[in-house]
Amino acid sequence: MKNVKNRICFLVFLVLLSITKVNALECDNHTKVELNKLAGNVSANYEFNYDESYTRFNINVFNLSEGLKAEISNNRSSDIITVNYSDTNNGFYTFVESDTDNIIKYTIKIYGVKDGCNYISKTLSIVKPKFNNYAKLDNCKIEGMQDYVYCKEWITSEINIKESTVLKSISKKVEELNNIPEDKCYSCKLSEDAISKKNNTKQEKINTLIKLGLIIVAVIAGIVIFAIKSRKDYELLDEK
Repeated sequence: MKNVKNRICFLVFLVLLSITKVNALECDNHTKVELNKLAGNVSANYEFNYDESYTRFNINVFNLSEGLKAEISNNRSSDIITVNYSDTNNGFYTFVESDTDNIIKYTIKIYGVKDGCNYISKTLSIVKPKFNNYAKLDNCKIEGMQDYVYCKEWITSEINIKESTVLKSISKKVEELNNIPEDKCYSCKLSEDAISKKNNTKQEKINTLIKLGLIIVAVIAGIVIFAIKSRKDYELLDEK
């Protein structure tokens, strides 16, 4: 009987201990607010890393704090990189991507991992561009073509139309550039027309003021002449 009571007491103790642990690990609102605030400071980007022989990309994560972790995945692989604060350099983490032939979309999920909290607090996205092979075309190296949609060196969306259509579009754009005189451009023409219009308006105002001035002078002169003539006529009448 005594052994049964001891076993029951031991089981009750284990249950109470389990409840205490669960409560201790519960993610309370205060901790969530704190972790959400820290997650709000986390950012990410990519940057070109040029070398003499090839181009690489640095994928960077900034301001990852203690109590947070990052899980980095992409659309071309099932691998997931897990980054804890201990893996960073004062909150900064970077890795190198050498693929220049594919557009890669990275998803970075920021988790809270403090005091029982384990939830996604923030999600970041990065789209790494790929090299556009059309940029190698001679037509795309013509001045003024580098920013044309099919001639950009690095692109973040696929060109999903036929090659013949792309080449035709590039050729048409080159023809448009060749038909524009070297010393003229549409924006320049607009600017010149605006200046000319402004000058014409200004000259019209000046001409109007001159005309008004001449009219006023003429009126005043007429009044003066009329007054002088009237005075002379009045004096002649007095003499008579």
